[in-house]
Amino acid sequence: MTLFRFTSARFDQASKDWKANKIRMGQMYYYKCEAHLKSGEPCTKKASSDQKYQFLPKHYCAQHGLAALRLEAQNIGAASD
Repeated sequence: MTLFRFTSARFDQASKDWKANKIRMGQMYYYKCEAHLKSGEPCTKKASSDQKYQFLPKHYCAQHGLAALRLEAQNIGAASD
C-alpha cells in the first residue's frame, strides 16, 4: 500500500490552484467573474454574491451576469419564432 505524501510543494500547488479563480480583498477571498471583456482580457470584478442578484448565472459580476441573461432571453425568443 502506497501512502500519499503531502509535501510543501504539493501544498503550494494546491493553494495556487484553489486561488486561480478567486480575488483576495483584505482577509477574504471571492470568486472572480468568469466573463471576458471585448478585448479578450478576463473581467477583474468579483462575482456577485448580493441577494438581489441571486438569479444571475453563478460566478458572474452583476454587469456580465445581466448581459448573459439578456443574451439567453434573446436566444430563447429567436428559437420560439
